[in-house]
Amino acid sequence: MGSTDQAFEAVASIESPLFVGRTLGELGLVESVERKVSGKVKVSLTVPIRTIPAGLDSKLQEALQPFGRGANVDVDVMSEDEAAAWME
Repeated sequence: MGSTDQAFEAVASIESPLFVGRTLGELGLVESVERKVSGKVKVSLTVPIRTIPAGLDSKLQEALQPFGRGANVDVDVMSEDEAAAWME
């Protein structure tokens, strides 16, 4: 199994389903990635909209497969002010 930094990079390199051609890392949407004692990987994302695009969870699970026994993904939605600032 790889390191936590490698798991973070795996998540950060996933292409954003919202902004084609940009990764989650480039967009600053990955808050944290950590390995738990249970063997699972916990991913925290912050996104600008409430609707999580279809397929994102499966992309995360696939990217994190080498790093643990599955992934738990927490998604926080930016406030309107945060989303407006992020869009600039």
